[in-house]
Amino acid sequence: MAKFTDEEFSGNQNIDGNAYEGCTFNEAVLIYSGGNVPSFSGCQFDKTTFQFDSAAANTVAFMKSMAHPDSGLQLIIRQTFGEIFPATN
Repeated sequence: MAKFTDEEFSGNQNIDGNAYEGCTFNEAVLIYSGGNVPSFSGCQFDKTTFQFDSAAANTVAFMKSMAHPDSGLQLIIRQTFGEIFPATN
C-alpha cells in the first residue's frame, strides 16, 4: 500500500490498496481492480471517473445483471445499495 499526501493526479491511476490524503484528482480515471480497498480523506475530484477492472469489473457486471427486472433480485440489490447510501432525515 502506498500513501499519498497533498499530491495532484491526472490520467489513469491504479488505486487498489492506496491511501490518499488531501490529494487533488483532475481529469483522472480511478482504476479499481478488486484488490485491497483504497482510502480517500479530504481529497478533491474534478472531472474524475471510476473504471473497474478484473474482479471489480466482474462484481459490477454481476450487480447490473441482478438489477435487471427479469432477475427477480431488484429489491435485494436496492437494499444492498441502501446500506451503502442510507437515507438521511
